[in-house]
Amino acid sequence: MGMHYLLTGLAILAVLLLAMKWFVSATPQASFRAGVFVAGIAFMVLAGYLAVTGKLAAALPAVIAALIAYRKNQQLKGAGAGNSYTGQGASGGQMGRDEAYKVLGLEPGASRDEVHASYKKLMQKLHPDKEGTEYLAQKINQARDTLLDKNSP
Repeated sequence: MGMHYLLTGLAILAVLLLAMKWFVSATPQASFRAGVFVAGIAFMVLAGYLAVTGKLAAALPAVIAALIAYRKNQQLKGAGAGNSYTGQGASGGQMGRDEAYKVLGLEPGASRDEVHASYKKLMQKLHPDKEGTEYLAQKINQARDTLLDKNSP
């Protein structure tokens, strides 16, 4: 019987480690959708438990909450279908020069060499293979591209 608990614990640990690895590289929108999905599953499990234990009246709010979470998750999937981060600025358009300077931590009018140096320093710290996320790497790449395209000779 003790082996059953050990194997269950190892399986749960493996799932948690995989989930944490995904969470680190996920976009904020994907993380939110996953949270809504997990909350919906938790409410469904709670509703099932309450129904099985004979507390069906108490299960009704849990069922309603699960349905609301499920519907919200479906709406988010529909609204975000194919809408992963495209490197657009905060306004939804192309990143402006001011935002690009802020992303790279530079003062307006910085030279090409300063842009390259700041880009390299940030990517060494925030690359998805290090401690960063794809979202951050895309923002840094777009900031560099915005400034270098407009600073080209």
